[in-house]
Amino acid sequence: MFVAPLLVAALFVPPTAESAPAPDGPTAAAVPPATGAPPATGEPAAPGEPAATDEEKPKWRSLFDGKSLDGWVVTEFGGQGDVAVEDGAIVLPFGNNVTGVTVSEAVGKTLPGTNYVLELEAKRVSGNDFFCGLTLPVWSPKDEKASHATLILGGWGGGLVGLSSINRFDASENPTTTYHRFEDGAWYKVRVEVTKSGVRALLDGEELFAADIRDSLISTRSEVNLSKPLGIATYITTGAIRGVRIRPLSEEEIAAVDKACEPFDPTGGDRPVNEFGEKN
Repeated sequence: MFVAPLLVAALFVPPTAESAPAPDGPTAAAVPPATGAPPATGEPAAPGEPAATDEEKPKWRSLFDGKSLDGWVVTEFGGQGDVAVEDGAIVLPFGNNVTGVTVSEAVGKTLPGTNYVLELEAKRVSGNDFFCGLTLPVWSPKDEKASHATLILGGWGGGLVGLSSINRFDASENPTTTYHRFEDGAWYKVRVEVTKSGVRALLDGEELFAADIRDSLISTRSEVNLSKPLGIATYITTGAIRGVRIRPLSEEEIAAVDKACEPFDPTGGDRPVNEFGEKN
């Protein structure tokens, strides 16, 4: 006699969360990760460490818009050529002797002094001396103060590469001195990594030098002092620059640069110390 009402009531009992079927298709809710699990970023995390999110990764900052000299000024070396922006590049024409551009005062105040990486592309249009003299901030450990140095590409006849200056020795006479064959009209990708312990330069992904600057005096040659704090110049040569950008180095990148710049020690021990307690 009471079976029918009880059956009807049972049919209208609402489902619980455990008994409700999961929705199908694109409306299905994603299962949240377990507590403490790192978010996915497309790159594997190191064992025992959470992966860095896209927000945590150092961001590139473009310093050249490809259309104008906004953020730059023509460096008043005296005798410089007429700088122009053509085809997305800053063209630094043959001058008497140096032609260049320097970041504006406003931009200069925002630049890092160390622990950063700078990239650009450079091309020699014509000439037989340096087509990229990149002056940039570098810490000077010897006198414990902010300073600057210049990466030279194509100097001293067109093929010399190096950093000016380390302990007052310029790019042609210090451990960074090397040589490279540069072709007119070819674009070269330049990357400079700077920490308080070292400066590492790469050309098209190949290392040019990794300089240990610990205990060193860092400075520029007087000819490019006007390029500070960040500038690019040519010497009796026409060059072009594009794609200038900068960003901070991550802690892992700083450690990698410092490791790459450690001096080679064939004995496997510390650097030799002379009778005055100075490391060679």
